[in-house]
Amino acid sequence: YRASYLGIDEAGRGNYRLWLDGSALDVNCALSGSYAAENIIAASAAAHLLGLSRDEIAEGIRTAPLPAQRFARRDLPGWILIDDTYNANPDSMVAALDALAATPCTSRRIAVLGDMFELGEDSFALHRKVFDHAMKLGIDLVIGVGETSSQCLAHLAYKDLASLKKRFRVDVSAGDVVLLKASHAMNLGSLVE
Repeated sequence: YRASYLGIDEAGRGNYRLWLDGSALDVNCALSGSYAAENIIAASAAAHLLGLSRDEIAEGIRTAPLPAQRFARRDLPGWILIDDTYNANPDSMVAALDALAATPCTSRRIAVLGDMFELGEDSFALHRKVFDHAMKLGIDLVIGVGETSSQCLAHLAYKDLASLKKRFRVDVSAGDVVLLKASHAMNLGSLVE
């Protein structure tokens, strides 16, 4: 069993090719990005081993809802919001940034990145690595929020969420794609409310 990411469609959904017993099956999923291929093939392999047909597997993947705050895409009037504020670690931050960079966009890509918790003594270095990755990807606007994230290379930085809410308002333009990503305890998802 294996899977590969084929890219994103115009609706922001991911296309994947799965190999089940050596034969290919193309599927479409609410998740987009190469990081999701492992999850999709794991679920598909389990379903295949339980006797589900290829059509049942493809339909299940196509219709599977995403849990709240886990790369949840919302098409808002003129722009797209990606809420991935359930939790964060360095690998998931990089994967979300890669997915943001691959998302079709006619204007700006904006990443609002909050602190990641429970990283130990390497916390600052791991945060810096994530922010460096965002800048290397050429994300148009990178905003750091939190004690650690505000110390990293970003276009704008705020020590806490309250400061961000008081002092800054992203004027979202038509065609923008905005990613919110942080550890859940940062409460960055409150920006969506």
